Amino acid sequence: MAKLSEERVLPPFRRAVQEELKQEHSSPDAPKNEYQFFELARNQVAPVGFKILFGDGRVAGIQYHDIVSPLEYDGAGLITLKTPALQIKITGKNLRPLFDMIFENRVSLLREPDTSFVEVEENQPQIETINLQSKE
Repeated sequence: MAKLSEERVLPPFRRAVQEELKQEHSSPDAPKNEYQFFELARNQVAPVGFKILFGDGRVAGIQYHDIVSPLEYDGAGLITLKTPALQIKITGKNLRPLFDMIFENRVSLLREPDTSFVEVEENQPQIETINLQSKE
């Protein structure tokens, strides 16, 4: 499998978001990110929400106070979060650590891969898709 490359061609808006995130998380007090598909809040501060970076360049923001119980993890690769307006489905592999950290309000960013060719270390959480569905 090919590894995601920083040299890939990205739309200008996506490049700007990527650069902003690099600067935001490159300060000396920024946490070391051990996860490829999500990032944790800095300095043990609980974030008010998290950003979602979609593979196609879209960006969404979800505030933790909008998420209603129960948060669900099926044990096989699906996390389901609900807000009054949306249902958020995160599919992937080894998602239990991600679920636990979302439950603890520690996640500040979720990243959907922008290619289907992703190399991930064994037993590391891997997000494959993030889907937002309106509750109409």
